Amino acid sequence: NKTQKKTVSGETPRDPVISKKTGHIFEKSLVLKHLEDEGKCPITNMELSEDDLVDIRTDGARKPRVATT
Repeated sequence: NKTQKKTVSGETPRDPVISKKTGHIFEKSLVLKHLEDEGKCPITNMELSEDDLVDIRTDGARKPRVATT
């Protein structure tokens, strides 16, 4: 599924949400589109709805830096 691949692309979400049911973190817009089409978690295939998602506050959050030695 094309949407699923984007949802779990491994990129840092700009607008992250966490699933209360599975604990997985998703990009909000992508997972909402996936739920609209499928109604299930793109990773576990569990039934999932928008009500099961919680916004993650990222005020001031930064991308992790690559460690240098």
